Amino acid sequence: PLPVDIAALAVFLFLTRSVAAFWFLYLFVALAAGIRWGLERSILLAGAVTLAVLLRATLTDGFGWEAVLSWVALVVGTFTAGVGLSLLGDRSRRHTAEHEFLAHLTGMLQVERGIAESLHLLLGELAQGFECETALLAFRDAELERILVWTVTVGQSERVTPENLPLTRGDAFLLDDLDASVGWNQMEGAGAGFGWNRHDGRPLRELPRMPNTTVHTMHLRSMLCVTLEFSSQPVGRIVLAIGRQRFLPEDLQSLERAVRHLGQP
Repeated sequence: PLPVDIAALAVFLFLTRSVAAFWFLYLFVALAAGIRWGLERSILLAGAVTLAVLLRATLTDGFGWEAVLSWVALVVGTFTAGVGLSLLGDRSRRHTAEHEFLAHLTGMLQVERGIAESLHLLLGELAQGFECETALLAFRDAELERILVWTVTVGQSERVTPENLPLTRGDAFLLDDLDASVGWNQMEGAGAGFGWNRHDGRPLRELPRMPNTTVHTMHLRSMLCVTLEFSSQPVGRIVLAIGRQRFLPEDLQSLERAVRHLGQP
């Protein structure tokens, strides 16, 4: 357990004469803290260890101006090394959590459940995972020349049936530009949005928006919108709406990765 590692680190700091030897255990603990606690709490740990190392150095060697430069190097090296290993641990933790989330989403799509139940579970899980109230899938059926729209709210238990719309309603859900990945935090007025071209990641000069009628009908305050592909062709949109917190570009990137992962299944 991590608390035992930290206790061992504190004991080892005062038992060993070599600060370099202490570093091996310290870097291991920093990596473990990044994996278990995340980056923010691990930075506090790195700061505390740095102060302890500095205190030990002053008690051992005494104060002298000639030693100040070495103390500065010791502090900078100890802190940056701890934060760097914690960052690697935090990234590993995030990568593992995202991988597990994607595997869980894929498990929602099962033939024996049927399309309606699979989409119900999948959209509900997406909305819950991104802390939104509503998830929506708009699929453009080129053969029927219709748009099918499945809408799920968090906690919804009844069966989901798609809304069947003409292609003329496409701008209401597809936002016309299927190459754009878009996020909005304020749907009224000028709004506060961000987005990019999904192929090259270049920021969009003008962000596509849902028509005001759709915004007011669905009571949208915020949304994330990405393109769903099949056989390398755009076929629709997945929209997460009414986030409980302000959406960030990192949220849109995560949704893009999830939808790319889900496209084929």
